[in-house]
Amino acid sequence: MNTQKLTYAGMLSALIVAMTVMVMMTGFGYTLFVDLGLPIMIGLVYLKCGLKYTSLCGAISVLMVFFGMGNLPTAIWMIQGILIGLICSVALSKGVTLMDDLLWCSVGGAFIVVFIDVYCESILGMSLIKEMWQMVEPFPVPEVVKEVAVSISLASLPVGTSIVAYMGTLLMGHKLHLLSGTTKEKYKVIKNLREYMGYLCCSRSTTYRWILYLVAIQGLKLLDLPLYIQTVLGTVQWIALYFMLRDAHSLVSQYIYTKTKSTGLTKGIGLGIFFLLLGRFKLTTIVLTTAGCAVDLVYQVRDRKIQALRQQVG
Repeated sequence: MNTQKLTYAGMLSALIVAMTVMVMMTGFGYTLFVDLGLPIMIGLVYLKCGLKYTSLCGAISVLMVFFGMGNLPTAIWMIQGILIGLICSVALSKGVTLMDDLLWCSVGGAFIVVFIDVYCESILGMSLIKEMWQMVEPFPVPEVVKEVAVSISLASLPVGTSIVAYMGTLLMGHKLHLLSGTTKEKYKVIKNLREYMGYLCCSRSTTYRWILYLVAIQGLKLLDLPLYIQTVLGTVQWIALYFMLRDAHSLVSQYIYTKTKSTGLTKGIGLGIFFLLLGRFKLTTIVLTTAGCAVDLVYQVRDRKIQALRQQVG
């Protein structure tokens, strides 16, 4: 057992509990701290102490709030923030692309949000998913539109939380001199995001896995699945679709510009794709994704982008 890391984890656990109690007593910044501040703090603990002591820190913090304060709702929401923080911090240390990190963190966050929602309903009688369905129920629109609205609304929570936690951990980790190796490289990308934006994309293996998922989920929708399963599958679908469409649009636009050398034509076609997605979403998605994969297979664009970015930030 590493006594130094155990001491750090204990001190940070005490800080987390103290801050949680403060926001509970004052009500000031409660949601902001539990949803965003706590995942970042857990990420910093991970960078300093590693997975074992971070897990211990998180468990102790939750138990102290639950048994010490007797506040079950806060303890449950803390579990959500701690798990999202762990997912983001573990992803940071992996030698994969930044977009892969954000995709997997967002998907992991979606499963955690739904799991916590189910747990809250069983224990506290509250359900975010059911409340969303109740909000859209009065609108005179087809059920598929309601399902899409609920899925997109629910997807925005884990995506936003994961991105803030991921980037916040990098920025605070740099300030506290906790970054090394891969995390330093990813910090450089975040710091110079405008400069490196054109190089960002998901890896080929991740892309093809999620394309297969998007195909498979169309078959699963034909089954009579429970409400929560439908919701989480739909939520993950929209998260994956965003990343897949973003990459495909970027690859196609780069190919058009390379062939035509015309910025105006490239932007015009990009705008046309946007309007087609609004009007004929499924068909445009299939065509755009297929075109993106074709460009990548022929010209190895993804590998070249990833390699070029690593050379610049390495």
